[in-house]
Amino acid sequence: MKRLIIFAALTISHQINQPLILLADELKHIQENNFNPSTLDKLTKRQDEMGYLAREYLQMASAVQNRQAMLQQEAEEIRGKIR
Repeated sequence: MKRLIIFAALTISHQINQPLILLADELKHIQENNFNPSTLDKLTKRQDEMGYLAREYLQMASAVQNRQAMLQQEAEEIRGKIR
C-alpha cells in the first residue's frame, strides 16, 4: 500500500506539478520580455487539461507580445511627433 501511495504521489507530481512549474517559469520570461514558445512544445502536445492550458497560455503570450509591440510602436510615433 505504501508503494502505491508513493507511486501516486510521484505520478501526480510529474503530471501536474512539473507542467505548472514550467508555465510559471515561462510567465516570468514573458514579464522579462524573454519568452520562447518552443519551451512549451512538449506540453502543448498533451491531449489533457495541461495541454489545453499550455495552448491557451501560448495564445495569451502571443497576444501580450503583440500588444506590447503595438504600444512600443505607438510610443515611438508619439516621440517622433514631439521632436
